[in-house]
Amino acid sequence: MNKRDIKAKEYLIKSMKVMHKKGFHGTSIKDITDVLGIPKGSFYNYYENKVDYTIKALELFYEYMEMNYYVILREDHLAPEERVVKVFESKIKDIADNKLEYGCFIGKLSLELSGTEESIVPVMDTLHERMREKVQQCLLENTDRDVDKTEYTSNIIMYTWQGALMRYITSNDIKHFDNFMKHLKDSL
Repeated sequence: MNKRDIKAKEYLIKSMKVMHKKGFHGTSIKDITDVLGIPKGSFYNYYENKVDYTIKALELFYEYMEMNYYVILREDHLAPEERVVKVFESKIKDIADNKLEYGCFIGKLSLELSGTEESIVPVMDTLHERMREKVQQCLLENTDRDVDKTEYTSNIIMYTWQGALMRYITSNDIKHFDNFMKHLKDSL
């Protein structure tokens, strides 16, 4: 990683919270540069535009999720099903404890941007698919599982998670996560 890329990543870490809080449409480049304390023109030294910034922010958030949640899927002292449950319990705990103060960045932007930002939607779809694949790969460590049924199960898990997350975002009621966890445990 060169110095420019390192600085661009530092800027993302310092500023993406503003977009996480306000959303894509509610965040201006000025909002971002104000948080960073840099002139608006300097933004363009690191990002082509707000869409490019957003794509890089989404990818950085996915890295965060990989390091903090999906790493759990490799804890081989637990059964695969227990690892999957633990991932979602950890996410819910962090949302409840305000470590993910504004919910899931990817999920929140997915709701806001579906069908509106043609260049961002495929990136979000790819990130969602990567998350689903990680769950599927973990579950397939249980060699008794059928590959096709496990792919279906991992899709259902991710769809119900996204639904619970959406309901939480719109109602701020943790019961949607409780319902998700019950469904998750029942489906595994």
